[in-house]
Amino acid sequence: MNLNQVTLLGRLTKDPELKYTTSGTAVTSFSLAINEHYKNKEAKKVESTVYVEVEAWRKLAENIADYMKKGSPLLVCGKLKLDKWDDKEGKHHSKLKVVANTARFISQGKPGEKVKDHTEPQPEDENQEDTIPPDENDSK
Repeated sequence: MNLNQVTLLGRLTKDPELKYTTSGTAVTSFSLAINEHYKNKEAKKVESTVYVEVEAWRKLAENIADYMKKGSPLLVCGKLKLDKWDDKEGKHHSKLKVVANTARFISQGKPGEKVKDHTEPQPEDENQEDTIPPDENDSK
């Protein structure tokens, strides 16, 4: 039995950038900063931050790009995906990321304000292998 499910709550490290594949499918990639606070053996407060790369597709990608910005809190549910590639010199690379299935925009507003919820499930892997037009400044 296998389970590939991830739930993360963090803040965007920069504004999400919306792109479209050659077939017109929306995709956005962004990084979440997830802070952890705890006390060490000496009872001293310690804070550590983990940065996780996240990718969203279709309407979810468009909604995140439209409503989220650097510093926005976001709850993401999805799955882990390992990308592998070889560079021009033939060196092997890999990168672990989360592919978001759902996202919940966490309100920073006044108590009682409605939270924008984008929990429409995303189709499994359909069109996720489309190519994204290369960005001159982009590197995996």
